[in-house]
Amino acid sequence: MRISAHQQARFLQAILKENLLAETDESFHFFDFDLFDSFLNQVKSAMPKAKHAVAIKTNPLPQVLQHIAEKGFSAEAASFQEVQLALDSGFEAENIIFDGPAKTQTEILALKSIAPEVYINADCLEEADEINALWPEKKLGLRIGFEGKGSEISSMNVSGQTSKFGEFIKDLDQAVDQILNRPFIRGLHLHAGSQINDFSPFVFMLKKGLDLASRVNSKSVNQILNFDIGGGHPVNYKGDPFSFSGFSDLLKSESPELFNFQVLTEYGRFYHAHAGFTCSRIHRVKNRGKSRQIIVHLGADSFLREAYNPEDWYHDMAVADEQGNLKSGPGMPFDIGGPLCFGGDYLTKNQDLPNPRKGDYLLISDTGANTFALWSRHCSRPFPKVIGYKNGEIFILRSQEEYREIYNFWKGK
Repeated sequence: MRISAHQQARFLQAILKENLLAETDESFHFFDFDLFDSFLNQVKSAMPKAKHAVAIKTNPLPQVLQHIAEKGFSAEAASFQEVQLALDSGFEAENIIFDGPAKTQTEILALKSIAPEVYINADCLEEADEINALWPEKKLGLRIGFEGKGSEISSMNVSGQTSKFGEFIKDLDQAVDQILNRPFIRGLHLHAGSQINDFSPFVFMLKKGLDLASRVNSKSVNQILNFDIGGGHPVNYKGDPFSFSGFSDLLKSESPELFNFQVLTEYGRFYHAHAGFTCSRIHRVKNRGKSRQIIVHLGADSFLREAYNPEDWYHDMAVADEQGNLKSGPGMPFDIGGPLCFGGDYLTKNQDLPNPRKGDYLLISDTGANTFALWSRHCSRPFPKVIGYKNGEIFILRSQEEYREIYNFWKGK
């Protein structure tokens, strides 16, 4: 359930055969809707009664969002603009969850007018009070946090007392009173972080959250109706994809009371990552004696986290020749440099590759999540073409950005 290097090469051959690449398309991203659906179906089958939202920030292409809406899933928006993206892509407001720690008065009033059914998770009690003052009839979720281990990647952690997210809960009795004094809080939201490979700390925090909900409901019957368990399910970039069913079974075994609530989820990376790969033409191969380098046409502009946190992120890579034939044989270590004008612009270092040559293609696995979605404007390079695959058909999902679009971005209105 991932696009292997051999499959990537076959897709590349088909793309070349159908002349889907213009002369200026030195790179492209590829997204397989059929494979994407298999991950959607996996989560839905494991938790059929939950309301599953897909995190927009992971892959905000409107064509992908429209596909998600047509499949009956919801959308999780981390900004007001993502709410607008969801609405314009076909989501009903009632199927949008609005998170994010910096919701403004202007945005709340706009939502009250254009999308009153949207579900809002307030970031903290103070924000909940601010929203309630503007929109007294609105029922809210409240993001909460407990001390505990989240992601093994520090930048992906969103739990604990030092996190910028949520209302940190230190005293359960005090938290119960605070929520009871705010009857407009009707749900709890607990998100520990992304790429969480060890589920036991999350289950520990979840039990605390469920205890809080139970104490509130024992004093105010059915005040807390929804429990949002966030996202964070991991992706295995170095082997077979992880399954969701094991995590679901763990929750059903360790925290069966969770399913007394309307469960909400907000996964992103898990759905998208394996459904995509990236291809970039090799511009140059350099041999510096102790260092061999490959220069390609994508770098930190598409692989932001990989460039700045190389120890935390990994992608399998392969090389295909100019006709799209996969190269094999003994590999040698290369540093993969991008096109941006700063010294840290590397996708990775010491990557073993077999006999790369100028004009070949570098194939990069598992890039459907949090790659082009984190696009950087550094050096004003064009956003690359995105090619889609659905029901046996390969097609252009998004054309490469034109220069005038870049100019208009910097110029503004």
